[in-house]
Amino acid sequence: MGWAKKIGWADAGNGVGLALFALLYLWREPPGLLLLAAGLTPVAAAILAARGVLTLGRPASAGPSEIAPLLWLGPCFGLAYRAQADLASPAWGAMLLVAAGLAAGCALLAWRADRGMPWPTVAAMAGVLTFGIWGGLVLANQRLDGDGPARVSAEVTARRLGARGPTPRLSLRTDEAQPRLFNGLWVDRPIYDAAPLGARVCLDAQDGALGWPYARIVPCAGGG
Repeated sequence: MGWAKKIGWADAGNGVGLALFALLYLWREPPGLLLLAAGLTPVAAAILAARGVLTLGRPASAGPSEIAPLLWLGPCFGLAYRAQADLASPAWGAMLLVAAGLAAGCALLAWRADRGMPWPTVAAMAGVLTFGIWGGLVLANQRLDGDGPARVSAEVTARRLGARGPTPRLSLRTDEAQPRLFNGLWVDRPIYDAAPLGARVCLDAQDGALGWPYARIVPCAGGG
């Protein structure tokens, strides 16, 4: 780890966190090793803070260590973005509740590791960790699912483009297997343009390794 000492632990940590966010933002369906690294990086950040190597969120003037917020912010935002961009699930609410509970415990552990953090920072950390853990759970639910997908047909019930840029989203309804609604599924622009209201699209739907159903839009066989 001589390179980290040479450029400074805080700069190295911020660089790692920023790199992980960039990779997760740009890489659709990233490899499992990258997702695992992103999930473990906030844990590594807490360990480094506990050893006094760096701090997670307090002002640099509060102690001898340097501040490295991107080391945990980057992976959390990256995992949350990747989960939202790649998959859709009708169980988002339940997943967020589980993630919020885990995040609260993690934020308290981080506070114990880095006692200089003020409580507003701890609260903000819990919020960011909620979305990061949620993203990790969503992706693990998909990656660890050993069952094959079921191809189903779904009706387009709503279409939306982002106000500040091309972020196409489709809301879908399928009555196959069990009634499911998929709201705000991010899709590529060609898929969005080819799916007017009332059109039928195809989904690969799965129950999920953790019991949370999810789906993704796929080309229909024969173009139908």
